[in-house]
Amino acid sequence: MGSMVASGVFRWGMTLRVVEIGGVAAGYCGRLFAHGGATVLRLDAEPMDDSPRSHALDAYLHTGKQRVRVNTVGVDVAAQLREIVQGADIVIADVSATELDRWAWQSWPAAVRVAITPFGLTGPYRDWQATGSVLLALGGYTALIGDPERAPLSMPGHYAEYQSGQFAYIAALSTRDAVSAGTLRAGREIDVSMLETVLSLSQITTVMWTFMGQVRSRHGNDWQNLYPLSLYRCRDGWFSVNIVPTFWQAFTNMLGMPELFTDPRFATNDGRMANKSELAAIIEAKFAACTMAELLELGQRVSRVPTGIALSIGEVLDDPHLAARDFWRRLTTADGREVRAPRVPFQYAQVRSNAALPPRHKPAAVTVLGPLNGVRIADFTHVWAGPLGTRVLADLGAEVVKIEAPFARGPAHMTPTVAGIYPGAVLGDEHWNRQGITNKLNRNKKGLSIDLKHPRGYQLVAELISQCDVVVDNFSARAMTAMGFGFARLLELNPAIIHVAMPGYGLSGPYQDFVAFGPSVEPMSGLTSLMGYSDDEPRTTALALPDAIAGVTAAAAVVAALHRRRALSETGLIELSLHEGAIALFGEYFLERQLTGLQPSRQANRHPVFAPHGVYRCAGDDDWIALACETDDNWRDLVKVLGMSTMPHWGTYAGRRSAEDAIDGVIADATRKRERRMLMNELQSVGVAAGAVTKAPDLFADVHIQARNFFVPLGAPHIKTMLYPSMPVCIDGARTSGWFAAPRLGEHNAEVVCGMLGHSADELAQWQEEKVLWARPSI
Repeated sequence: MGSMVASGVFRWGMTLRVVEIGGVAAGYCGRLFAHGGATVLRLDAEPMDDSPRSHALDAYLHTGKQRVRVNTVGVDVAAQLREIVQGADIVIADVSATELDRWAWQSWPAAVRVAITPFGLTGPYRDWQATGSVLLALGGYTALIGDPERAPLSMPGHYAEYQSGQFAYIAALSTRDAVSAGTLRAGREIDVSMLETVLSLSQITTVMWTFMGQVRSRHGNDWQNLYPLSLYRCRDGWFSVNIVPTFWQAFTNMLGMPELFTDPRFATNDGRMANKSELAAIIEAKFAACTMAELLELGQRVSRVPTGIALSIGEVLDDPHLAARDFWRRLTTADGREVRAPRVPFQYAQVRSNAALPPRHKPAAVTVLGPLNGVRIADFTHVWAGPLGTRVLADLGAEVVKIEAPFARGPAHMTPTVAGIYPGAVLGDEHWNRQGITNKLNRNKKGLSIDLKHPRGYQLVAELISQCDVVVDNFSARAMTAMGFGFARLLELNPAIIHVAMPGYGLSGPYQDFVAFGPSVEPMSGLTSLMGYSDDEPRTTALALPDAIAGVTAAAAVVAALHRRRALSETGLIELSLHEGAIALFGEYFLERQLTGLQPSRQANRHPVFAPHGVYRCAGDDDWIALACETDDNWRDLVKVLGMSTMPHWGTYAGRRSAEDAIDGVIADATRKRERRMLMNELQSVGVAAGAVTKAPDLFADVHIQARNFFVPLGAPHIKTMLYPSMPVCIDGARTSGWFAAPRLGEHNAEVVCGMLGHSADELAQWQEEKVLWARPSI
């Protein structure tokens, strides 16, 4: 059976040589490779400024890498860089498409070249300027964050860059392994667009529009279509609740008011939305007298509902759960100070060593072409984070079998007024197969609907696992064991199996049994302490951000584990959590807190380096533009385009920084008269980073997004063809090949049972009759 060892701080068996150059996205991608044991050479083209945040970011991203300064001005840059990357397995470049052209990027001798650019290597915007705020605005995030009567909020940090770095890692490593295996030739070019990264990670924005013609809007800390799902003030801080309908009764018990469960004002989600102000007053009165600690205990341990407390960056650093999980790693900054930093959020909980792994299956036919062809995955995931992760893998060619309970998509009989996202807002026939979220998250997968509580159902899934490379679940910490598929059992079924588990707070520690959804986890990560209009106004993203982070991180964990199995003949149980993934993607703030001794302040839409930097109202109904001046030249061009009258001392960065309130007022007066997209184009034409704050209809009408064929049409007999966000990754110019729509419930029962597992048609019919296999909901 091989040996089992507990996890520790060790490398993942990579012997790759990786070269990186550019910004934060390349830095985070390189950090993941360095964590795996690859030799990462960082090419520093720009000097680092001396601010605490720069030191924090530098230490967080680049500890453990080799580094060399390169001169990209006044020399034969192309020849210099071509010589440095000679023999590299992977090259990661996070610069503009224009710079890549100047560097003769396509002649670089590497097995895999990865370009991470703001807008991609092609399309009308390929040479535009961007900051994180511009990408979030154009990608549809900013329009959803903040209060409806105030300016939309951008997010702090480098979310778009970090997530792009994760996608680059997934694509690069899977492609490099395919080259090594001989299934792809060397010399592959991977194009990762940061804008498309943001677009690909929308939750319900696009399907609300394409399915129902509804535009998602911003609602402060509330959710557009669910209540109570918000952040509430309590005696010593703020408390988060995430009450989807299945938790309503438990929440009324938590409040000590079980009579609210059947109160006609609040008995349904529609009723709670219609009577929000009355219910909010009840909740606020109950919470006002309690501390965060008391409410967390009552919510999680007593009532078992998804709740969380809004922690500061310092409080997250001192969190006992993270300490118990050995989450922090000690690093030394460039100026010699020691700090604690978040570890990479996927880790082996157990490792199994194999002298010789059995040969893997070879699928008879491949539909979706990609570097993960030949990999088979048993997908036990549900809700958002897990299905997103397995969809990323399916998009890259993995054969993903989605294992669903017969009731997983809801009941067979529902009232016409039920909340949900359906084509034309009509349930229609087979409504359980027509849900927008289901179809968005499960394309390119095969559907097996099976009763795992039936002995034969359990046995069939056990047979399937014996033929898989990977099992992925995002249940609670003990759920897979309770189902009879704990890691020890998985190893009995398949000694070569990789199990990726992604519970909300991990498989160990004081919070391991907490109920976790993205909105309730987000405040626990410290992000809420960074967002808001002022220091007394915390705001959530209203995007369930930890789910999007964990989904991409799960895909990264799978490709890393497949590489380790290939390199070291080792498999294991890998865990990641919504909680730790969210912390990792804002890691520099935890280092900055230690370097300065201060909680990073809420800056609304301002920036620690660029000035001005903000979101400004334009002509029209709730129309806005995000813009940033990175240089004095940008400022002069902005003044010219807007025709502003300014003070002479505003021509310097120091002068602008000292007068940001006044400057914001002058800019707002000028932008209010301009149409946002015309102004965006005019500013970009002179090199000023600017992006219209977009909503769903804008995304589908955008000329750049259309030119890059980002939205992919998918349909089937049970669901008419709709446009869905695709992947932010193109390999040798190809984004999709052989993609197909999400399966109906149990659509591939026969293919799995008879084709993969070798059972007869008579057995299939018998198990259908015995209600082991299902093609419609069981309730």
